[in-house]
Amino acid sequence: MAKKIPLLLLCCAVYLASSPVFATNEPVMQSHKADECNAPAPADFHITSIGGNFIALVWIPVWVGANHTLDILENDGAGGWITIETINNVPGSSYTVEDLESGKEYRFILATNCSNGEPSELKSVIDGITLIIDLAIIGRNPNNPVAVDCSSIPLNQNWVGFKVEYVSSGISIVNLFELVVVEANSPSNNFFSKVEIRRVYRVHPIVAIDQDEFWPNCDNPLIPNVGTPFRMARLFGNGPNKELIGWLNLVQNSSSSISICPDYNHPILPWKNAYKFTALVSSKANNMPGCGNRSDNITAVYADLKAQSPFDQTLHVFFPPSFSGNNNTNIRLLNAQGQMVLDQKLEIITTEVALPVRILTPGIYILQVESEGEVHSLKVIKV
Repeated sequence: MAKKIPLLLLCCAVYLASSPVFATNEPVMQSHKADECNAPAPADFHITSIGGNFIALVWIPVWVGANHTLDILENDGAGGWITIETINNVPGSSYTVEDLESGKEYRFILATNCSNGEPSELKSVIDGITLIIDLAIIGRNPNNPVAVDCSSIPLNQNWVGFKVEYVSSGISIVNLFELVVVEANSPSNNFFSKVEIRRVYRVHPIVAIDQDEFWPNCDNPLIPNVGTPFRMARLFGNGPNKELIGWLNLVQNSSSSISICPDYNHPILPWKNAYKFTALVSSKANNMPGCGNRSDNITAVYADLKAQSPFDQTLHVFFPPSFSGNNNTNIRLLNAQGQMVLDQKLEIITTEVALPVRILTPGIYILQVESEGEVHSLKVIKV
């Protein structure tokens, strides 16, 4: 019997050595290696549309059903970036970032989530996006404008506005600005209480700025009250840095004349002599590209209507606040052949409506929004 004990002990030792109860850490380390977070970054990460307070992003996932982590960063004004929000488990191939501030510079970082739920170390980046620069409200370009007295600008012209020019050491920087009436005091007279100041050249350093030192964009144009001065500024780069040029006084003299003149004697910010101001009028003007949703032939109720494009499985439609509570809004979607593929009647409760369009094939579609007997159309693209 004693002779069998060594053999028994040997068998037990072999068994215990192969048992997982007494296993070393090597299998655990191998498991972690399988879950290392190095999934490829999403491809073709880019912006599809920008509004006054939102940016729509789109990308190509690295695999079907992938989730993503999106970091939103804001320029701290000192050359650095601050993470203001991290959105985990973003599905699909698109996302709309909302509640952004005009004038702030943003960075977006997107990563594929690995099997352990953590974002990959490999990331896609969109850098240096400033809402206001990309959506500056556009005025018309005057043909052969004529200089007039700034204190008596005739209103019976097709185009009324001014130019601000900086000339130094052979360098000339000029931008034009159109004045457009947006609110009359009453329907029975030709006096008005508010105007828009629209810059003709969008990507340009000379701008008109509001009381918060922002410059016009599609959703929030500079709308001065008549009789209230407004300022001009020169931008430097895509960030918030700018030089204040001076104040312009805006006064309506009569039903046929308006005054827009620099304030050279302003007690705090007198108009800088390095910038030449000229009031202009023209009998003809050409439309400029950009901000098509503020065209004069579009009713004001549709001015801030937008839709995400391109879109994937969901089409997001963004409504202005004036639509709130409207229970008689029809949304239709037509394909490239003019066939109706979606027809829906909605009560607008929030400013955004998400329409499921998973079954639609990729291509170009026409979105129609009808409210109070008027129809507005937008071209959108499904990917």
